[in-house]
Amino acid sequence: MIRFLGDEDFDARILRGLRRHHPEVDFTSIDEMGLKGTADPGVLRIAANLGRVLLTHDKRTMDPIAKRLIASGFTTPGVIIVDREAQIGTIVDHLAMIAMASHEDEWRNQIARVPLM
Repeated sequence: MIRFLGDEDFDARILRGLRRHHPEVDFTSIDEMGLKGTADPGVLRIAANLGRVLLTHDKRTMDPIAKRLIASGFTTPGVIIVDREAQIGTIVDHLAMIAMASHEDEWRNQIARVPLM
């Protein structure tokens, strides 16, 4: 099962929805780890060290930083950029599906968007 790490500004309502409706999904956040204030490259490194796919809303900065790190040879478990405008229930369902129906190798060095189209 895929394990997730939410970055600092990841919407806590999504976390609550995952925990309420899909408690089997392994999710933690930078805030819960006491690492608030960690810069984006550091967050990507933490996710990699923990083997967790990073969840973020920050497409403007996280997307290019992740692409640069991957191009330089850095291996990431994956990055999922979550649309802030999408309905929370849709996001929760898509993330639960990803967590339960895919293998971690499928996400390595991938940058994806949710909701899935």
